[in-house]
Amino acid sequence: MIKVTLFLFLFGVSFLFESSNAQCLQCDSGTNATCVNPDGASGARACSNGAQCYVRVVDDGRVLRGCQSELPDTAKENCSDKEDEVTCKLCNFNACNAGLFPHHRIFCHFCDERNSNRNCSLAIEGTPSPCRTFLANDKCIVRKEGDHVIRQCLSDYEDCSKEKSCKVCDSHGM
Repeated sequence: MIKVTLFLFLFGVSFLFESSNAQCLQCDSGTNATCVNPDGASGARACSNGAQCYVRVVDDGRVLRGCQSELPDTAKENCSDKEDEVTCKLCNFNACNAGLFPHHRIFCHFCDERNSNRNCSLAIEGTPSPCRTFLANDKCIVRKEGDHVIRQCLSDYEDCSKEKSCKVCDSHGM
């Protein structure tokens, strides 16, 4: 009798979780820079029809987050719930599509002497941030524009290889 009761309880609990609508983050890193690495459930909304949440990288490197039911059919086919997924990941609990995606994206220091009083050519200060646009083999760069030093991601300035005053860094956060 205890086994039957336990089975019915577990079945009921699993049914409740599967039938409830997940609260998913909804954002696009092209219009919202915090979408690259959101740290909480702020801005999450319920999905309809028990849809799962997704986080994906689109062809232009932007990160999109939302409800699976809102994905185009071709994107639905390319999304999975595998832990090592790097282009589109599905999940089914509240705000599960938060956090850095893909997990291995590069972090760089950002500094632009044109827009601040900071000296970007001296020792690097602060914590690096993830690159806003995802590029599989992205790098950090340091370049000079006139008398100003700029630190950023290669994905933000792809002409680096064409300029003598632009250096591609060898590691994260440079």
